[in-house]
Amino acid sequence: MLLRFASACIIFFAAGHTMGHITRKKSTEPQVQEVIKQMETVQVPIGGQLRSYDEFYSGMSLNLTITLIAFAFILWFISDASSHAPRTSYILLWPILFCIAGFAITGFIYFFLVPAITCVVAGVLILMAINSLHKQK
Repeated sequence: MLLRFASACIIFFAAGHTMGHITRKKSTEPQVQEVIKQMETVQVPIGGQLRSYDEFYSGMSLNLTITLIAFAFILWFISDASSHAPRTSYILLWPILFCIAGFAITGFIYFFLVPAITCVVAGVLILMAINSLHKQK
């Protein structure tokens, strides 16, 4: 059950992140609009192609959404598998915890409290599941 709650936290983060991505250009602030315009206009050569900073931003944002959804599914699947494969579940949860903890840290440093705290809650739930699985091994 802990991993399913963690999965729900990650889905919440993914939904909020996706909404933020979709609506990010709708600001009426002139300074924000100027920054967006510059991000869309300025291009840099990379890998034989020209890409704007907005394309980088959009691509990385979409990659995060995809990663979060994948983690949510994986946590749900591990939740199902943990009763008959506790050792494997235990091993699989550590790298997921590492990544979610990293998202929490970068959330506090570079973003804002909602995604950071959501990741902290998910991380604590995963850590509690790891502790429970460790006792079952």
